[in-house]
Amino acid sequence: MPDPGRIATLGLPRPGALSSCSKIKDSMTQHGLGRALQFLGLLVLPFAIASELSDAVGLGKSMLIAAGGAGVFYLGYVLQARTQVG
Repeated sequence: MPDPGRIATLGLPRPGALSSCSKIKDSMTQHGLGRALQFLGLLVLPFAIASELSDAVGLGKSMLIAAGGAGVFYLGYVLQARTQVG
């Protein structure tokens, strides 16, 4: 029967090492998605203000667009905060 310490010296990954790498990759992807949603939410607010100032939409629709942007930003914040990468 081979010595378990010798397997580690051969450079072979431990049994749980690959699954932990996959978890790190998934959390980095989730972190990036959260940051992208935050950025998208920040871009929606000036669009809502500009569309109301140009009389393209009324004040009520502008507020709904801004609230939607805030919701997208919050969703991104929650996704990003759950991962805690770095």
